[in-house]
Amino acid sequence: MIGGGTCQRALSPSQEDPRFLEGVALFNRGAFFEAHEVWEDLWHEEVGEYRLFVQGLIQIAGGLFRLQAADPGRAINLLKTGVDKLGRCRARHGINAVEVRERAAEILALVREGRVGEAGPLMPRIEVDGPAGASGAEDSREAQR
Repeated sequence: MIGGGTCQRALSPSQEDPRFLEGVALFNRGAFFEAHEVWEDLWHEEVGEYRLFVQGLIQIAGGLFRLQAADPGRAINLLKTGVDKLGRCRARHGINAVEVRERAAEILALVREGRVGEAGPLMPRIEVDGPAGASGAEDSREAQR
């Protein structure tokens, strides 16, 4: 069983939904607002832990967008709630969720200390496990080049 008593699937919902993979490609290009928008549509349809997981990613993307927009106050709030939500998820949902959460937490700490300029090299990159990661997210990235 995975969070909320739902049946375990062969693939994570993240690997099955092309919208999730589109959001990953956007996120990895630094298009955080656009990734947030794509994932928000998905989030409205989900339930249980996966909904919490997607919401955490949405908030991290929103926080990183707020950093790009030179709005550190709102970035702090969004990064904090996103990091907290991902921390409450037991499953990785087919991505490097622990690494994404840790990177977002490092950025959050820098922003809180007023060291926003040092956050750039720490921007998280989402890696998708398995075949969907090798084809879906990569194909989306290639199409954007």
